[in-house]
Amino acid sequence: MLRITFITFITFNTLLTSSLNAHAFQGLIKDIKQTNSYTYLNLESKSEIVWIAISKTKLNKGEIIDVDLGTPFKNFASKELKRSFKELYLISKYKVNGKDFGGKPSLHNKKEIKANISKGSIIKSDYTILEIFNKKDSLKNKVINIRGQVVKFTHKIMGKNWIHVQDGSGSYGTNDLTITSKEIVKVGEVIHIKGTLITHKDFGAGYSYKALIENGIILKD
Repeated sequence: MLRITFITFITFNTLLTSSLNAHAFQGLIKDIKQTNSYTYLNLESKSEIVWIAISKTKLNKGEIIDVDLGTPFKNFASKELKRSFKELYLISKYKVNGKDFGGKPSLHNKKEIKANISKGSIIKSDYTILEIFNKKDSLKNKVINIRGQVVKFTHKIMGKNWIHVQDGSGSYGTNDLTITSKEIVKVGEVIHIKGTLITHKDFGAGYSYKALIENGIILKD
């Protein structure tokens, strides 16, 4: 990999405007923060400055990064760095000085999760999971209640807990609903949870959701 240890303002502008494979954002690495799992990069383009996080790797200040930016995580706090980022983008695939790096992200495994849940065995709250997917456009940005069995739980990824629930309704693509939350749950338990339904959410790094409940709070039946 070509390492750029010094670059003039003129050269920087030339690189920004001449790249044949420019992605949605191209910037110069101005600052680097390393943690055990992630490399945080402060990137500067001609018009804006952003922070991104990639899987831990070695890069140098002054290198040029091309990335696709999705939806940023707001007010993300890094305990290891003891600081918060107003906006932080999670990035999997990227280019360094025109060369491709990265691969499939490890935040979630997007394989189908098959749970043995009989249709109708879980008491319906506001909607079944299938109904949420079918009515997602009309339910967008509304607070809804959902009951479901936890089929997967991922703790503290990018400042959130990720809960997958199913209730026996729907099929692949409409049977598994993802919820972000601060709650701690166990796989196998049935939960009653409320949150705001967000549609067509794109976190970048290949993680996009047709329907997603954010800021889920457990309800007591």
